[in-house]
Amino acid sequence: MISSNKIRSYNFFLKAERTTPQVSIDDQLDEMYFKGRCSPEMAIYFFQPIEEAIDRYFEQGKKRLKAHFSLEYINTSSTKCIINLMRKLDKRVRKGQQIEIFWYYEEEDEDMMETGEDLSDLLMAIDINILEYVEGDEIDPRKSLSA
Repeated sequence: MISSNKIRSYNFFLKAERTTPQVSIDDQLDEMYFKGRCSPEMAIYFFQPIEEAIDRYFEQGKKRLKAHFSLEYINTSSTKCIINLMRKLDKRVRKGQQIEIFWYYEEEDEDMMETGEDLSDLLMAIDINILEYVEGDEIDPRKSLSA
């Protein structure tokens, strides 16, 4: 994926760093991915361009999105930003857009499982699909989820 603005297409990509996850939005697949550690010092500044990218994605007329979160660790300020992001997605669903959220956690990582459950409890219109995976397995949502 290449970060670009096209007239009919929008893709967004942030490379994973030591304290930030890889984030991508692919408008061909109508999917967004967060993968890695999420503990930036100034989380609000990390999440701002992501929220703007999501807005641009929907501004181009998109009606559906599958959001995949596979995070190894998330700090408190990032959790607050993800709550804000998910609440914005929840509002979009209440306005008629189709959004699914998938929260992946590593086998026996109860903290990340509970984080997904807590996030799900905060949303009114979206149920978060909470899925366990085994360490070393590559998560390919297209293999395990319906289109």
